[in-house]
Amino acid sequence: MNFAISAYARTTRRLCAALVAGALLFSSASYADDTLSTILSQKKLTVGYIPYDDLTHRDLATSKIVGFFPDVIEAIAKEAGIPPENITYVATDWANFAVGLKAHKYDISISGTFKTIPRATAAAFTQPIFYLGNSAVARKGDERFAHITDVMQLDQPGLTIAVVSGEQSYDFAKSRFTHATLKVIKSADLTSALMEVSSQRADVALSDHYVVKSYTAKNPDLIDVFASKPWNIQPIAWAVRTEDQPLLNFLNASLDYLQSTGRMAQIMAKPEYATVPFLMPANTVQPLK
Repeated sequence: MNFAISAYARTTRRLCAALVAGALLFSSASYADDTLSTILSQKKLTVGYIPYDDLTHRDLATSKIVGFFPDVIEAIAKEAGIPPENITYVATDWANFAVGLKAHKYDISISGTFKTIPRATAAAFTQPIFYLGNSAVARKGDERFAHITDVMQLDQPGLTIAVVSGEQSYDFAKSRFTHATLKVIKSADLTSALMEVSSQRADVALSDHYVVKSYTAKNPDLIDVFASKPWNIQPIAWAVRTEDQPLLNFLNASLDYLQSTGRMAQIMAKPEYATVPFLMPANTVQPLK
């Protein structure tokens, strides 16, 4: 009886030791493969971006990627000890930014992406950086749009509506419009749909309010249909691979820090971003009385 108990105890101890060793091995392998750990240890960061007017673009004089989103990611990288020259920018587009993440072409997409439910099935999104509405472009003097107050009023037979493939206005129109004709433009440049209206190849074009506002300011023959009341206001966020939870936690903590310390507001207040219609929640932190 004592021998049986002793043998059982030895077998149990060996099994426990094997399980602990296996757990430690798995933990070490997981840590080694963790994207955030690799970024911090190598002091290098690869990000995907989409050209997006003043929010993200290539400076023709220096060939550097600059804009609001690069400013924010570089502020975070600096705090993490990553110099700006160690940040590699990889171009992508609205239809393929999640594909690039999955293919490990980059670790973070800093594109100004609307955080929608369909997109959340393909990537993990950070907390909102800011909020942005949507609008539409039409030619000035076109009476068909003089009294439009709701985006669904654009779903009319005989209307050709231009949208950029993969952009959230495309997703919206594709799922909801049944009468108008959609003209889908494959491009990373959101203004390419708006250009269809300028060239009279489309009656109206959909895009986010920032792109519409900026484009109509430069093209006075066009109007911002929903200038005073943008439709479908949504959060703008960055994206990572769904399995990169530590990296997502790091980015959320970093965005919290920039917002709570006023650093985000300072970046937003730069003169070059004066035309961006940033929308932020009204809640503020107040001292306990």
